[in-house]
Amino acid sequence: MEQSPRQQSTELLKKSKNILVITSSGPTGDSIGGLLALSAALIKIGKQVTAILSDAYPENLNFLPFKETLVKDIQGTLDNIIQVNVKDKVIEKLSYSREGDFLNIILTTEGEKLNTGDIEVKESANFDLIVVLDAPDVDKIDRIYDKYTDLFFKIPIINVDHHAGNEYFGVVNLVDLTATSTCEILTAIIDGLGSNILDQQIATCLLTGIIDDTSSYKNINTTPKSFTVSAQLLAAGANQQEIVNHLFKSKSLNTLKLWGKILDGLNVNDAAVWATVDNKTYQSLNATMEDVYSVINELLATIPEVNTIIIFIEDAPGETRIIIRSKKDGNASQMSQVFGITGSKTEAVLQLMGSPTEIAKKFFDRLSGKKLSEEKAPQKPKTEEIILEEKPKKEEKPVKETPKSISKKDVKEEKKATNIFADDEEREDDEEFDMSKMLDGKSPNDIGVWRP
Repeated sequence: MEQSPRQQSTELLKKSKNILVITSSGPTGDSIGGLLALSAALIKIGKQVTAILSDAYPENLNFLPFKETLVKDIQGTLDNIIQVNVKDKVIEKLSYSREGDFLNIILTTEGEKLNTGDIEVKESANFDLIVVLDAPDVDKIDRIYDKYTDLFFKIPIINVDHHAGNEYFGVVNLVDLTATSTCEILTAIIDGLGSNILDQQIATCLLTGIIDDTSSYKNINTTPKSFTVSAQLLAAGANQQEIVNHLFKSKSLNTLKLWGKILDGLNVNDAAVWATVDNKTYQSLNATMEDVYSVINELLATIPEVNTIIIFIEDAPGETRIIIRSKKDGNASQMSQVFGITGSKTEAVLQLMGSPTEIAKKFFDRLSGKKLSEEKAPQKPKTEEIILEEKPKKEEKPVKETPKSISKKDVKEEKKATNIFADDEEREDDEEFDMSKMLDGKSPNDIGVWRP
């Protein structure tokens, strides 16, 4: 009988010895919570784990345990290989000795002598498994992917995600589009690693991801399974009140400063409420993308008449990220299509070369041009109400449309040109939902524990 992706993932994790765990760029509560929880669980069952986070760690997640285990690079985990070309040479003896600070490798050969061109020093990772969390495609993986791309082609990958449009780039693809978050999926994986693995600290990390991605259970993506999994995590000791306080009831000084800059430059048109932030301002505030998303979520939640927020932010010199977020009846996907990008109904993110002001002008020019072309489209003539003579209609044969062939290479080239980033799900307001009431003094066995 064929195993499910969850069973395959659990089996691979148990068999592997040295595991690299990595998440998406632009860290969120879901990606960080999952990264910390899975890494801690694997260490708990005796695995050697390297957890990578190249981006700045979000300040509002400083309360989470295990953050000190994260590293920015895999450099220190690589093996150094001294490679010698011995073609047409017979090896008679191989030994080594140490003299002070130097290691001498002694290689005795027959035939031609070795020269410096025959010797090369290489780095090699000794990982036997890579786990990628919360990344719909390779372009969205932590930038460590760009530095060690070959590594991701040589080592098996488990791809764990909940986003629509996931490209199933792993050997095992645990992609659940009905899940509210990656942490919701990971709860079952960690539970399957052993009966005593899910402790209070790991449960708090996982519940952080669920609460963050559901805006404390108020987003439209919240499902009954979200509540059941959350109840399981609360029963394991997860601290819900601490999570809610840090995610929704406290704001960093950087966030408040960014609030002021964005509100001061806020613009309104028929399409959306929008603002631009140049790189000088972004850097001077020491702001992070988490701060930007916090402002966007607050604007959507506190201004009832606002349906769509667009921020044009120069997060790197000469590179502008466009973040489009809409409420549940929004049109973020349609808007992003002006640059040939397809996002979700509630969110789209894309990266373009140019200043925020230039990109914003181009964006709205194209958007208005698209609407104009739709308005000027030829209309179907109306049928006369009184028909003097009705002629028999000829039966028309249906014409099959030949779909345009789009190769995988074409898609990759387009992605490379626009450097798209797909981000996490919609957030709305910051009212908390007290899940602990679901337990009502009962044990986990009384309420039941969801298992896929």
